Amino acid sequence: MKKHLNLFLATITVTSLLGACRTTDGITTDTSLINPNNNTISEFSANGQSTKRFSLSFKAKITDQEIKTLESKYNTKFEKIIPQIGIAIAEKPAETQTDPTASAALVEGFKAESVIQEYEPINQVKLEDTTTDTESFKSIIGGSADASTEISPLSSRQYQMGIINANKGWDITRGKANIKIAIIDSGIDLNHPDLKSKIVTGTNIVSPGSQPMDDNGHGTHVAGIAAAVTDSNMGISGVAPGCSLMPVKALKNGAGTDIDIAEGIVWASDHGADVINISIGLYTKSTAMERAVKYAINKNVVVVSSAGNDSKNSTIHLPSMIKGVIEVSATTKQDKFASFSNYGQQISVSAPGDNIYSTMPTYNVTLTSEAGGKKGYGTLSGTSMASPMVAGLAALLKSQNKALTPQQIKTKIESSALDLGKKGYDSYFGNGRIDLLKTLK
Repeated sequence: MKKHLNLFLATITVTSLLGACRTTDGITTDTSLINPNNNTISEFSANGQSTKRFSLSFKAKITDQEIKTLESKYNTKFEKIIPQIGIAIAEKPAETQTDPTASAALVEGFKAESVIQEYEPINQVKLEDTTTDTESFKSIIGGSADASTEISPLSSRQYQMGIINANKGWDITRGKANIKIAIIDSGIDLNHPDLKSKIVTGTNIVSPGSQPMDDNGHGTHVAGIAAAVTDSNMGISGVAPGCSLMPVKALKNGAGTDIDIAEGIVWASDHGADVINISIGLYTKSTAMERAVKYAINKNVVVVSSAGNDSKNSTIHLPSMIKGVIEVSATTKQDKFASFSNYGQQISVSAPGDNIYSTMPTYNVTLTSEAGGKKGYGTLSGTSMASPMVAGLAALLKSQNKALTPQQIKTKIESSALDLGKKGYDSYFGNGRIDLLKTLK
């Protein structure tokens, strides 16, 4: 425990915690601190908060003795530390898990400690509901863009590629293999013929040491939208077919925690990700997630996230509403606003998210039947599908100029989007629907 704490003490500073400056490169979370069973769904109450574990956010670096004092004083043990963002995870003492009075006293005690900024329960994160339609598209539909070229055998089902002007954009760039898109999700089918040649080393946050294989289908679908191979004799086309995919499995059976997502963001940022896609949403505060996103952006990583599928204007939706994130709403094949998509918030741009055909695992998973009942490919709808299109576009911009900052890329994507709905910025389409050709030119 001491050597882990020494790493913690050596790397946490006030500026890195608050995201005021770039943090030191090359620091990684020590996986020996990770509880392999940290995703036990039964520990969560009806409101999605853990009844057993909590997170602490530290204000500044802390000494070994201070850690020892906290553990002794509150009869607890730190089971995980993410030193890059100053977050520690601990299990509640047994008596506080069932006694509300004792639990309240524990919370107030930690909040009163001078070294602690926040005490928060760990929040459960689940994939947002996706709608499905098994309609087999016979041709690319919608939009005025030229969609006449069929790049891959199944691309005729991908109406969205015509709408976003993919073919003309690809004349400028299809992306470079050294640009990595991290997919923080349910994992990826590492053997999928449309994806396997694109995959670089990833990680499994929820089952350390295991391969980040997809056990749900959502992550594989998202990955294909972002960067499936193109000009092959199989499958579909991804928005950034020349770029690489980094699988970061932060969900098990479609569920995880805000800590898992935060750790996934930190890991991807420390292992060379240029763009991070997070098609996941949390409707409550999470200091860990906020700090992780700031950490990524400070390391020049573009973070793209879905706006959510609850047809509402939410006051909080993470990570999409964290400053600097490109938040994406969804449109339809008619270039209309998708009824399921969240709006308002701080929508950056929109992208097609209704009836999106993409890769699915080549084995049976949770979403296989929902996506059309076929292994390998299927159709899903959601802002989860819109977000990776924008992540793919961000990766194409990075391929043109790797030095572009997250803010520069965000500005380029917003300023080149096709204005839809009310003239100028609006709360549904944001700055407009993305257009590859306009952005890359």
